[in-house]
Amino acid sequence: FYLSSYQKRTSGQRVPLHDPCAVLAVTHPEIFTFEPRTVRVETEGRHTTGMTVVDERGWDNQPLNCQVGYAIDRDRGMNIFFETMRTYAAE
Repeated sequence: FYLSSYQKRTSGQRVPLHDPCAVLAVTHPEIFTFEPRTVRVETEGRHTTGMTVVDERGWDNQPLNCQVGYAIDRDRGMNIFFETMRTYAAE
């Protein structure tokens, strides 16, 4: 289901690895490029209630309250991911 869902939206056999990226951002932050941004969770929007909103414009002069990851060293990230999976498979 997961792969077929993304195949309908993209061209290819790839799917995003959100959870592994979240873990890697904590355990290996050096493989990411982070930028400070203002991030809020929308609680009153008609179409956006519950969404995380990142201010890319900086127009509202709010404090930069979050480091947002914009890029990852893909090769290093995948190597760490697969090595971790191999470790669990060997147990």
